[in-house]
Amino acid sequence: MGKIVWLGDSVTKGTSYGGVTAAQTFASKVSAAKGYTCINAGVNSDTSAGMVARLSSDVLAYAPAICVVECGLNDWATHVPVGDYQANVANIMGRLKAANIKPIGLSKMQRGSTADFVGQKAYIEALENECASWQVNVIDLFREECASYLYLTTAAFYANYVDAVHLTVTGHQFVTDLCLRPKFNDWW
Repeated sequence: MGKIVWLGDSVTKGTSYGGVTAAQTFASKVSAAKGYTCINAGVNSDTSAGMVARLSSDVLAYAPAICVVECGLNDWATHVPVGDYQANVANIMGRLKAANIKPIGLSKMQRGSTADFVGQKAYIEALENECASWQVNVIDLFREECASYLYLTTAAFYANYVDAVHLTVTGHQFVTDLCLRPKFNDWW
């Protein structure tokens, strides 16, 4: 079917924390389930500006059918102005569309205080707004993870995470299951 590039940060890379192997990452599992070759372009600590800078070499050079874009946590954590973040997302989406690569947005959360969630919300909304303006679908992992806290036991919720951000093997399966829900079938 072609290739999927997963453009993101350490959450997308998936293998730097908790002993997760490349084959256990959500990027690898979703790609395989959908019949695509996986190109994992996750880079630890990357921001949207870093992803703009490496878009040509890490995505466009592979001419994938799809590029899943997961960014924002490091922009929030390093206090990148929301407007700059949104402009970077627009740049990424515009360049993907111009190259006839189907983009899909993927939001992500960091566990923490209520203030953390409030701070992240502006970045999530910027991603959603920019994706909407480019007619790009977004898999809302941010809200799914937040809601999972309500229906999972505390132990089950924490089993998804190595730390406040990074996923365990169980957490990668959680994201895989979300991405493979029937309501997203037409997106791949």
